[in-house]
Amino acid sequence: MNVFERLLAKTTIDASQVGIPNTGVDENNLLQSVLGLVFFFFGVVATLTIIFAGIMYVTSEGNADKAKRAKNAILYGVVGLVVTLLAFSIVGFILNWFA
Repeated sequence: MNVFERLLAKTTIDASQVGIPNTGVDENNLLQSVLGLVFFFFGVVATLTIIFAGIMYVTSEGNADKAKRAKNAILYGVVGLVVTLLAFSIVGFILNWFA
């Protein structure tokens, strides 16, 4: 180790030594919280899509084009919900694996 490395090594400061409080949040918990909010948002969007598409289907009044669009929207909403649940499960497994 040269002189500069020794000086830099000695100047490392612990946050608790200078009165900076510990927030108790580490990167893993923060990442889980943010991803939890993101997955919650996408789950709500997919659920609202399914509900809205169901209303579209009921109010299609026998119009085949409107009914087809509503069925496709329901399908896309269900696929979005399944993808969101799978992503939530996979990310949770990976984060717990490395925690």
